[in-house]
Amino acid sequence: MKAARTAIEKPIGWYDEQIASTDGKFTIEPALTSAVLDQVQTGQVILGGGQGTFRSSSSSSTSKGQLIETPYLQMVMARLWEEERRVGSSILRRETLDRLGGARQIVGTHLDKAMSALSEEEQA
Repeated sequence: MKAARTAIEKPIGWYDEQIASTDGKFTIEPALTSAVLDQVQTGQVILGGGQGTFRSSSSSSTSKGQLIETPYLQMVMARLWEEERRVGSSILRRETLDRLGGARQIVGTHLDKAMSALSEEEQA
């Protein structure tokens, strides 16, 4: 799961290097990284299936590695980022993930918002 952890943590490092000088540095709690990766594994969020996956090259649970639903990972991390910024925090926290209902709720809410913006014909 080291590669998957890097997929979560590397963008924050890039942000800190490129933008943080004017906007403040961000950090991510290790507990959040673990929780998000657990919650976006293939089969954890069932809403019609994901569009892409990320296979970790090392895993404690299977020899082939765990599959991560990358679209869900992106949605969850973007929502957490948005929420922490909204409250003036520069730490991505596990508590925020839990307060927002976890990956399943974040993805479901995103899809509900997207669908409600469409006409009934488009929704069909």
